[in-house]
Amino acid sequence: MSAITKNNYLKAWQQQINKVAQVMETSQSYPDIYTDRGYDLNHSGADPIVDADVAGIGITANQVYSAEQVLGQLAAFFTPANRAIINAVRNDK
Repeated sequence: MSAITKNNYLKAWQQQINKVAQVMETSQSYPDIYTDRGYDLNHSGADPIVDADVAGIGITANQVYSAEQVLGQLAAFFTPANRAIINAVRNDK
């Protein structure tokens, strides 16, 4: 692979890492915001999200709860070691 090709490939790869970094940052904050507002996965919080709340954006309450679980799993993936690797490679800051 020529130096130019490698450079182009690595720039594209770095752009993908930048996107992963954005997910890393938001995946940790959204679950906190979610629970701080009193919502929970058991639909029994003070003000649970129900289908009527999200009907206007074309999703269901169960999809919201599922998405929250996915974000929690992403946050768990971003261990300090993984965060250090991503932050060392990214170039968006």
